Amino acid sequence: MKRFLAFFSTSISGFCAPPTFAVKPELLVQQFIEEYQEWNDKALKLSAQLPSGEGIKQAEAAYIELLKRFCLPAFKGQPIAFGTESDHSPRQERIVSSHISNQTAVVTTKSESTVVSGFVADYEYHLIHQSGRWYLTEVYYVDDDGRHAGL
Repeated sequence: MKRFLAFFSTSISGFCAPPTFAVKPELLVQQFIEEYQEWNDKALKLSAQLPSGEGIKQAEAAYIELLKRFCLPAFKGQPIAFGTESDHSPRQERIVSSHISNQTAVVTTKSESTVVSGFVADYEYHLIHQSGRWYLTEVYYVDDDGRHAGL
C-alpha cells in the first residue's frame, strides 16, 4: 500500500512523466504537436482579448510551461511565434520517418498548409533519452537553405 501511495503522490505532483514520453519518441512528437496547437490557439485568443503587452506575456508564460513538459530543464527556447495557422497541428502534420541511435532520435514530419495551397513544411524533431524518458532538444524547420531552429 505504501508503494502505491508513493507512486500516486509522485504522479499527481507532476514528477512522473506520462507513459508516452518514455516509450517511443514518435509518441512524444505526436503529443507535442497536439499541445503546440492548443498553445497556439490559446496565444492567439490572449493576444486578441488582452492588451498587447499582457497577451504576449501570458502567451510567453504558457510557452515556457509547454517547453518544461517536453524539454530538459535547462532548455531555453526561441522567441514565441503564433498565428491563425499553427506551425504544428495534428490535422496537418504527419510523421514520415523516425531514426533512433543509442540515446538520440530524429523524427521527421511533413505539414501541409490549409491556408497556402501546396505549401508543405518539413520538420525534424531531435530528441534525447534521459532519466527514463524522451525529451525534445530541438525542432528544426528544414528547407533548401538548411535547418532552422524553431523550438
